Amino acid sequence: MNSVLLSILTAMPMVMAIAFIVCHNFPWIYRFKKIKIHSMFLDGSIVIVSDIHIGSKNSYYFLLKEFLKRINYDVVIVAGDFIDKRIEFNKNTIDYLRAAIKALDIRRGKIIYIASTASHDIDRYFEDIMPLSIDGVETYIVSGVVEIKLGGCRNSVYVSHGEYISRDGVAAYILDKIFNKLFKRNITALLMRRALGVDEYQWVFTGHSHILSIDPIYRIANTGSWDERLYAKAYPGIGIVRCIDGKLYVRLVKLSIR
Repeated sequence: MNSVLLSILTAMPMVMAIAFIVCHNFPWIYRFKKIKIHSMFLDGSIVIVSDIHIGSKNSYYFLLKEFLKRINYDVVIVAGDFIDKRIEFNKNTIDYLRAAIKALDIRRGKIIYIASTASHDIDRYFEDIMPLSIDGVETYIVSGVVEIKLGGCRNSVYVSHGEYISRDGVAAYILDKIFNKLFKRNITALLMRRALGVDEYQWVFTGHSHILSIDPIYRIANTGSWDERLYAKAYPGIGIVRCIDGKLYVRLVKLSIR
């Protein structure tokens, strides 16, 4: 009896450590931290990208720069990991953002930057939308989830980085890699949809896992990554969203870099 009790007491710290790691990395499991949804009303053509990782020597951000030059757009939404390094929120933050925007040569329209709360971007949780003007470009920084309401359309598009499902990007990559292989479906985006509790007519866009995919049945999409990692090649995608005659049109442009 004493040996059994001793074994239990010995195992408890390990069990508690594992439970802590799981709860910390997968917030959606215990729902302690609620998702804050910010609604924004927009018009025109919306571009959605993620995981650009400006500052990484392995980023193919210049391909996005060339793509944006060739199309008409009104809003660019960056769903997290805009900047490769983790930066403090201070007087130099604007300089980092200015450099990132300049790298993409964005001089018109609006930018909505959903800052990741995981391991890249600005080390701050933006409780409310922060409006800025950077070299004449209307810029909005926010954390969490943005609900995009397009004028004339009843349905919305929900955009987030996706770290609410798995804070660790490698874990998110492994999950999506396995489920895409077995079921041709992005599990982190699907879990994000369920965590948000939105109905079947709304679209959900995520990034984070670096696994490019779109599922018109479940209305989920992951815009992939522009950055090459040791565990994942760069497979970038660009979400295009428009409202035409009251109907929401969504597509994912997959770019080939090889």
